[in-house]
Amino acid sequence: MSSAEAGARYSASLAAKVFSDKQMKIVANSDIVGAESLEEVRSELAKLPPDEIASLLKMMATDPPMLSEETLAGLASIPRRQRNSSSRELRHLRRKGES
Repeated sequence: MSSAEAGARYSASLAAKVFSDKQMKIVANSDIVGAESLEEVRSELAKLPPDEIASLLKMMATDPPMLSEETLAGLASIPRRQRNSSSRELRHLRRKGES
């Protein structure tokens, strides 16, 4: 890896950490509608199959429109839906983010 690539990757990882920390602070300080606590939200997400979580994270990392407020709101509702329909929902939300 060149020093330029290392610098770019390091800068990107710092930006991702700042973004992550900000999102965690927002969630931790929010009144969560439809859940008793953040732990309940974590528990619901843990019920999703690992391959779906990996696919979702990959889409969010490689497709910036997936981070829009509208798309994030749609993603938040996935754990409450039936597991067998969540893959279809992910594809729908990705298409929606592209428009």
